[in-house]
Amino acid sequence: MSESSESAPKYRIRPGTFFDVPATTRIYAASFGNEPLIDFFFPTRRQDPLSFYTWSCRRFQRRYWTPGYSLSVVVDKHDHPVGLSWWKRPTQPLTLLQKLLSASFWVGSVVNAFINLQEYLLPVQGLNKNNMETFEQAFSDVEPHVLDTPQRQKAHYLSLLGVDPVLQGEGLGKMLLEDGLEKVDDEDSAAWLVSLAGLEKLYARYGFVEVTKVEVEGLHDWKGAHSPKAATDDPIHGFPNSIINKLVDLDDERIKNMDENNIAIQVLSHTPANFVTAEIIIACNDELAAAVRANKSRFAGFACLPMSDPVAATHELERCIKEHGFVGALIDNHSNGNFYDGREYDILWTKAAELGVPIYIHPAWPSQKEKEALYSGGNLQSDSNSATALGAFAFGWHASTANTILRLMASNTFDRHPKLKIIIGHSGELIPYMFDRINKATAFFGMKRGFAEVMRNNIWITTSGMFDVHSLRCLLGNMPLSQVMFSVDYPFSDNKLGKEYLEMIRREGILDEGGIEAFASGNARSALFLFIIPGQQPISSVAMPRAHDHFHGRHYHAERTTGPVKSLNPTKRYLVADKKALNAESDPGNAGKELRPTAESPGVAYVWRSRDNRKGRHALAISVDPHKHEATKGPRPSNTYHQTLRGILKMFVRYPVWDVSYDVALVFTIGSIIWVINGFYSWLPILNPSTKVSDWAGGLTAFIGATVFEFGSFLLMLEAVNENRSDCFGWAVEESVDGMLHLTHVHNCKHAHAQKRTFVKQSSKRLDNNTPESAGIDRMWSWWPTWYELRTHYFFDIGFLACSSQTFGATVFWISGFTALPPILNSLSTPAENGVYWLPQVIGGTGFIVSSILFMVEVQPRWYIPAPGVLGWHIGLWNLIGAIGFTLCGALGFGITHPGVEYALTLSTFIGSWAFLIGSVIQWYESLNKYPIWVDQKIERLGQRKS
Repeated sequence: MSESSESAPKYRIRPGTFFDVPATTRIYAASFGNEPLIDFFFPTRRQDPLSFYTWSCRRFQRRYWTPGYSLSVVVDKHDHPVGLSWWKRPTQPLTLLQKLLSASFWVGSVVNAFINLQEYLLPVQGLNKNNMETFEQAFSDVEPHVLDTPQRQKAHYLSLLGVDPVLQGEGLGKMLLEDGLEKVDDEDSAAWLVSLAGLEKLYARYGFVEVTKVEVEGLHDWKGAHSPKAATDDPIHGFPNSIINKLVDLDDERIKNMDENNIAIQVLSHTPANFVTAEIIIACNDELAAAVRANKSRFAGFACLPMSDPVAATHELERCIKEHGFVGALIDNHSNGNFYDGREYDILWTKAAELGVPIYIHPAWPSQKEKEALYSGGNLQSDSNSATALGAFAFGWHASTANTILRLMASNTFDRHPKLKIIIGHSGELIPYMFDRINKATAFFGMKRGFAEVMRNNIWITTSGMFDVHSLRCLLGNMPLSQVMFSVDYPFSDNKLGKEYLEMIRREGILDEGGIEAFASGNARSALFLFIIPGQQPISSVAMPRAHDHFHGRHYHAERTTGPVKSLNPTKRYLVADKKALNAESDPGNAGKELRPTAESPGVAYVWRSRDNRKGRHALAISVDPHKHEATKGPRPSNTYHQTLRGILKMFVRYPVWDVSYDVALVFTIGSIIWVINGFYSWLPILNPSTKVSDWAGGLTAFIGATVFEFGSFLLMLEAVNENRSDCFGWAVEESVDGMLHLTHVHNCKHAHAQKRTFVKQSSKRLDNNTPESAGIDRMWSWWPTWYELRTHYFFDIGFLACSSQTFGATVFWISGFTALPPILNSLSTPAENGVYWLPQVIGGTGFIVSSILFMVEVQPRWYIPAPGVLGWHIGLWNLIGAIGFTLCGALGFGITHPGVEYALTLSTFIGSWAFLIGSVIQWYESLNKYPIWVDQKIERLGQRKS
């Protein structure tokens, strides 16, 4: 006889990691739904949620590495954080040596430096500086006031407790508080906290006693904490727990209910509330995508969009469609009274039409102005239930959504976007009943396309819980059946009612069997590209959009693609150039015509290389030297003396600081020069003692050089994650009627390197709207790739792995640069010196070695075949020599007490510095020469095979 085990708990608590900070910050930002104190400090946090989130996230990232602070999170069964608590443990001050030996000290220093750089390059613009200073001052006033007592310095301090607002009332805050207090009891310690006025009774339940009140300077204009006038109702609090439980259940119970009522698939979506931040919306979409992937034969997804920001909404729509495979988006019919009919929303409608996905416009709760104008006063002033029903599900929702649709028509949105697809629910939100009257009245709108035409070509209507055959007759009398779709609106309506509704339609004879099939599933399949019947292909020839790898269809499985390591991404591809008619625009008969090469015409191929793509370079291979072939006009090959001298001249006259590849090369060149100077300071005094200078000369140059290398590595990572995503070959290959081949540069480069205004802003715009989807995707400048991009592309990209190794090495090596400063180095014991000065040189230098080898391998035809004809290979070679020199220096340092070792290690640093300088100068040359061309006789054979 066996005992049944209890099911796994729905929520559990675990220690928070640094990677939980963004998610917990979203919870923190969202948990202040109607908090007047936070509104006082940050009055624009709802209009500009990203600024408040960014500022908060940076504060918590710093806090995570502050000694004594610990983060705990409560997570759901998918390990997604839904609550958080910050505790500060009693700690003793660390000595300098303890700090130097502490990993958190070094990581925290790097994190703080990175955040400082972020705040310098990307300061938070949307928040009031004075308010932020008051907020900081308020907490800096409160905490020391109550902390500076011996008793409390030895106690645990609960700094912050927060729970996802959707789950507030589920006892998660209690879980976190009790968990923290258990740890306090385990250490036989005490706990204390600072609370806002009004929460004393809550904390009194857990043994907290009020001991003092603190008045905070700077808050004299704040009118109250939780007054009824300051608070506004959050509609979700009116939902019963039975509805909430069904909403959050995405597993067995929901699917069981679907099976019982013949529901093949559900389109899941979040409905954004006005207080939800853009960051929370992104997290919600990611969570929804995970749920859809877990049951992709039964679920599909609509994206939630931050409609207060049309640009952010557009980017999130594109991300969700292309990365998550969502089938559209669902938005409220207004955002705080904004009905989306302004021109600023054209960017969103354009993107939706381009992607070919529908936007479902769902009723929203009335704005405050609507409540005051339409749903207050008289009897409604005291009858809140009637006011809520009238303003929402009884009438207000539907009239408001109809108003949104008509405003879009009146603003000529559908004239500007004739392919835009809009879905509305509730059997048409009153519009079908008013169809004839509206159709006549819209003559005043000035629409080029009439109301009826737009309704029957751009609008789809779902029943969405309206299970009335009379309203369906009215709907089908004004709309074609192909635009009408069955929908239940679960869990606000019951799936069983939907099943009975279809049976009623059959009994009443409103639709025949073919019509019922179209109404119940076929129309949705065509409109949303859904696989309605699990395991079967859709009737529609259009497939569901899916996420694409960066170069999927262009390089991964293309012809003539090679790479040094088969298990990693390809690094080189030849594309035989199609020779177009020269001056085709002046001769319409030749426009766009491919010309078959003459016997004298040489073979030409574009060469895509992963390194060149990162550097914004466009390589061309030709079977003969253009200057030695009478049928070819074009520049000399790049390896000639003439072209080499021209490239060197560019280094003195061109300064494209907007080009991140140029910045990388220049920063590493400057850093290498500093290391060469350091090499002189370190090695010459051993060779000739009379040249000895102050210890500060060597220590300070080592610190500055290591810091410059760290900054260069940061830029190198930016370069790696912002490589071009679309075909960009940079050359025009044209053939005149007499067979003369013309090779010229083109100036419509899509690489960010060529765009003066795209550095840390936007990527270049797509130049050809007809570019096929397989040709790659342009995107915004990125500071770091998404997890999807990492696992599908970057973890298999040799260049990215090389840049990551370089950055890791530079970060660890920086520790040696810091400890090289005389006050630190001279105070270290031998074991400490080995641990924080010599060891980081060995580890960091090893990272440089791995990086250099990977950069060499990246441009080689096979991992074991050198490529001395490629600049990138020489850069990697010289950097490898430099890396070995730096690593040897650290390795020899462990035996510095032995005679002759000091000479050897300083010499290895000196040689390594010069090698790095040579490699950096070559990289500088490479960054300015964007159009390499070389002779390769194999290209002729490629061209013949294509012919």
